[in-house]
Formats: sequence, C-alpha cells, structure tokens
Amino acid sequence: MVVEVNSRTYYGIEVVYFKFIGFWQFLTNGLGKDKLVISSIVYGLMFTFFIIVQILDMFIKDYDFSIFSEKLSVNLTCFESVIKIGYYCFKRSSLLELLPLYRLDLLLSAKHSPVISTEILMANRRFVNGATKSFVVMIFSTVGIWNCLPLLKCFTSGGCSTLQIMPTWYPGDVSYVPLNLFVYIFEFFIMIYCAALLYNVNCFFSSLALTASAQFELLSNNFANIESNAERRIEDHASSTDEDTKKATMYVLLRECLIDHQTLLGILQKMEDVFNPMFLFQMLTSTFTICLVLFQLNFHTASGDDLPIAMACKFVMYLVFGSMELLVYSWGGQIIYNKSEEIYWSLQKCGWEVGCDKFKTNVQIALQRSQFPVTLTAGKFYVVNLASFSQVIKASYSYFTFLHGSISNEE
Repeated sequence: MVVEVNSRTYYGIEVVYFKFIGFWQFLTNGLGKDKLVISSIVYGLMFTFFIIVQILDMFIKDYDFSIFSEKLSVNLTCFESVIKIGYYCFKRSSLLELLPLYRLDLLLSAKHSPVISTEILMANRRFVNGATKSFVVMIFSTVGIWNCLPLLKCFTSGGCSTLQIMPTWYPGDVSYVPLNLFVYIFEFFIMIYCAALLYNVNCFFSSLALTASAQFELLSNNFANIESNAERRIEDHASSTDEDTKKATMYVLLRECLIDHQTLLGILQKMEDVFNPMFLFQMLTSTFTICLVLFQLNFHTASGDDLPIAMACKFVMYLVFGSMELLVYSWGGQIIYNKSEEIYWSLQKCGWEVGCDKFKTNVQIALQRSQFPVTLTAGKFYVVNLASFSQVIKASYSYFTFLHGSISNEE
C-alpha cells in the first residue's frame, strides 16, 4: 500500500502531528532512509534503556514509600509510552490496513448524496484535527508545567542544587554546576519525548475512532434515504419514473449500502484485533496509576505536613495522565458503538415497504445482522466505553481503600 506522506494532511487529516517523532513516516514507509525515523529509533532505544535502569534501581535499592511510589508513578508512565509505541511498530502492517478509514471515497454509497457526504466527512475532519490539536496542547502544557517545577523551586526556596525533573538515579553526584544543568536539560527532553510518544499513540487511535464513527454516520444517512436518493437518481438521468424502475434503483442503492456495511465491519474487526491488547494494558496501568496516586496523596496528607506546591502539581498531573488516556480509548469505543447502532434504526426508514421482494429480503437480513452494534473490547474481557471508564475509576478507588485499610490495620 503506497501512501503519500509529503503533504501536511492525509485525506484532510492533519498528520503533521504524527510526524514529530517520525511515527507517520515509519507507519507509511517503514524504516526506509528517513533520518527522522532513524534518529527517533536511536533516541527511543536510549530512552528505553534509561527507563529500564531506573526501574531496576527502584526495586534494588531500599527507598522509603514516598520516594518509591513517586519513582514508580513516573517510570510507569514513561515505560507505558515505550510499550505502546513498540506495539504500534510491531503491528505496523495491521495499522496500515486501517488507513482506508480516512478515505473520502471509501464508501460506494458516498455518491448517493454527494453534498451530504461531503458535509459529514468534512465536519469529521475538522473535529478530528481540533481534538488532536487540543490533546497535543494539553499534554505539552502539562509537561511544560512539570518541567518548570524545578526552576520554580529554585527561585522560590533557593533549592537550586538539584534541578531534577524526574526522581531519577545517577551513578554520581549531580547537585553541582554544570552537571545539574546538564541533568535538567537531559530530563527536559526525556519528558518531551515521553509526551510525544503518548500523544502519537493516543491521538492516532482517536482519529481512527472518530473517522470510523463518521463513516457509520454517513452510511446510516444513506440507508435512511434510499427511497429519496433513488427518486433523485431517476430524475437526474431523465429515466422512466414507473414503479419497476424505482424498485430496481432502490435495490441497487441498497446493495451498495450493504457492501459498505460489510466493508466497515471488516475494518472495525481489524481495529478490534489490533487494539484490544492495548485497551487491556491501558486499563491495567490506569487502574494502578490512579490507585497509586491516591495512596501517595493520602500518605502525604496523613503525615500532617503541608503538601508542597510542586508535589501537589505532580499529583494532579499523574491523575490527568492516568485518567485522560483511559478516557480517550473509552470515548472512542463509545462513539463507534453509538454510530454503528444507528444502522439498525436507519434500515427501518429505507422505504422497504415500497421495495421489491429481493429488497425486502435483504433488508430483513441486514436488520438481523445490525441488531448488535460494533464494540471494541479490552483483551476480549470487557467492552470499552464510557461505562467501563467509570468502572475502572471506581475500581481504582476500591483498590485504594483496600490498601489503605490493610496498612492501617497492620499499624
């Protein structure tokens, strides 16, 4: 599959955001000779090695709970981004098979009502681009604030000896100039790279989910307007307007819509196969992260000490990362479910009562098959939607209360 990657957009989708670390270039052209892709892979390997070292140090050394939990939160977020982008690279060929969702001419029935089709798909492009841009701004704003916390601490309390952004371990003393500045710059780019990995994997999925929902919306509209579209096609071609001609035209339009429905179901099945392990992974990491952050917050407040502003900001950011990523996937699964569900109701408005016998038979079969909307699952265990999002949040709080109660009883 050859994809043009020189432009800023791909069928109206602004893929420039996915080119920041070479993800789009790798996805569409493979390793190739793109310098950005090669340099990103090299940096990614260094980033992965750095995070693995930090995780090993975290478990080898005997840190107190406060430091250990903070290290675990940061390293888990960074390692999560590595696993996700690595999984995307491993599934490159499968992800390529999902790119046709972006096409404006994917559905045969898009020609039934060209004006309406263009309106639906262009509105979707604007929404996808706006959502992607908003997520990018949000995540880089959050990381930007995080990166400024050591400087804020330096100017407010005079603690300039350590400018570490992350609670990282180094083999030597990094509290003196210029080594502390070098560490700050190094960790600054570590956080930027981690943020870029996270928005690439999350925004790519959200763009696919939003576009798939728009294609279902377009198909639903075409199903519901088969009779009127048939009448207009007959008028445009100055054909005979007798009932037999109308029935034959309606059957042709229905057949194209049914082919489109099968096309979308096939692509969404591939989407389910690719993403369901990642959904499960996200559910587990989000549950653990939220639970851990709540536990940290309770630990600091229970000690009776005032919570530093820098620490409070970090707690907020941990919760934002843990919940927002999960929300992206849950929201994507929900909108696909909602829009695919509309197919069933649209079929009942297709004018089946005036169609031929073959038309009615095909509508009945399609009604039976469309009774069950498309669902995305997490490891085939549970459906990914907004209801499951709230369940994960509740589960995180339940685990927190259980751990808190267990430790309180031991004390």
